[in-house]
Amino acid sequence: MNREEYKKMVGLIYVPLFRKLKLEKEYNDFLKKIIEVSECSLRSLIFKDFREVNFEKDLTKSNIYFWLKKVSLVLISHSYYSIVSVKKWHDTEELLLKGIPDEVFFETALKYYNSIFESDADWEDVFYYASGYKEIIESGEEEKSLLEKDYRAVGSELLAGIWGEDIDSDDYSQKRGMFLGFWIKKTHKKLIVPFLQEITLNPKKKK
Repeated sequence: MNREEYKKMVGLIYVPLFRKLKLEKEYNDFLKKIIEVSECSLRSLIFKDFREVNFEKDLTKSNIYFWLKKVSLVLISHSYYSIVSVKKWHDTEELLLKGIPDEVFFETALKYYNSIFESDADWEDVFYYASGYKEIIESGEEEKSLLEKDYRAVGSELLAGIWGEDIDSDDYSQKRGMFLGFWIKKTHKKLIVPFLQEITLNPKKKK
């Protein structure tokens, strides 16, 4: 698959998705960013030459949609815990995202995500895809095993759903699956965290 073929296929997926982005501006901006970064993470993955792993594939429309749906949810999950981390660091009970209390913001964002992708994701999914991150925040220690827990959670599903591989089938598949999880976490840190910083307003101190 070349870049032009990929671009056309993404366009076919974006049209119906973005038609559903007729929400309040605060959520429109956030979810549009989430979806675009999800796509960016895939594009940079399949067209980049890595030394140790290879992800070249003639992707189908369903492959790309699967990636966007899964990775968007993971990015929302890690965004939620990024805000939890900031609240703990500053000893605050609430942060405002575009003037909206953080818990309300993410509850509504998850509801709109479900509408856009015709999904039924709930808070158990949010906790699952960022359970390692949650433990890091609670313990205050960034342990490799906890990071890898999150890498594996999403990496195994993407590897199976798109490349048809079981992460536990051999060492190379395990390396590929873990790299997928690492890549998404890296993308979140690079492209989503700065966006969250831009939309986060003054914290409310605990009493």
